[in-house]
Amino acid sequence: MKSTITKSERRACFLDGALDARYSAYEAIENCKDNGTCNFDMCLIKKEPYFNYAEYEQIFAEAGLKVRKHSAGWLCVCECHGQAEKNTVFHKTLARVLEENGYETSMHYQMD
Repeated sequence: MKSTITKSERRACFLDGALDARYSAYEAIENCKDNGTCNFDMCLIKKEPYFNYAEYEQIFAEAGLKVRKHSAGWLCVCECHGQAEKNTVFHKTLARVLEENGYETSMHYQMD
């Protein structure tokens, strides 16, 4: 028999994944130096058909993160931590842990 996950159960899983990623990213930058080139690196999240953009924004807001529409089918995490290495470490950790929690992620790298 096929198991059916309700939208509210999927939402709870996505929220748990976002919270896990947020905590891990903040932990990763706790003692991180902020050396290197000023950058605007950010974690990208693939929008899946389960939720619309507003629902994704709400889920991430509940997890303490801001997201916005980036490009067709993708959202970006709009968090800036430091100006260089610290920001990159934050977003790479966020992307890795989100992926471990079922999100499809990518990175956007941009230097100033």
